Parts: sequence; C-alpha cells; structure tokens
Amino acid sequence: MDSIDKSILTQLQKDVTIPLSELATRAGISKTACWNRIRKMEEENIIKEKVAILNNSKINLPIVIFLSLTVY
Repeated sequence: MDSIDKSILTQLQKDVTIPLSELATRAGISKTACWNRIRKMEEENIIKEKVAILNNSKINLPIVIFLSLTVY
C-alpha cells in the first residue's frame, strides 16, 4: 500500500459515492488505474464493505440500544 492507495481510501471514507473521475483526479492518477487499485484493495479485503449511515430520527428509530450478554 502506497500513498496513492491511502489517498484513495481517505477519500472513500469521506464519501463512498464520489465519482470515479473525481476520485482519480484527487489521487493524481487515471480512472483506469484508480479503478484497478480499488478492485485490488477489495480483493485483498482492505476494503471490506461499503455502507450507508442512516439518520435514525428520519426513519422513526430515535433510540439506539447496545446490548451485551454473558452466558455462564
């Protein structure tokens, strides 16, 4: 992993919906090279998932509960 990969990851963490052309421009590489790097990081399980973070109050789920159970 080099500085270009780290740049790509930083941008994806900020906004995974960023267009490939914009991501490539910010990383200073071509779209093809950028796409290949992303695919390689997915194959190597560096990028595990792409997720959406929801606004709970907008979907009528105003409370988040974390539960931990220990069974003996």
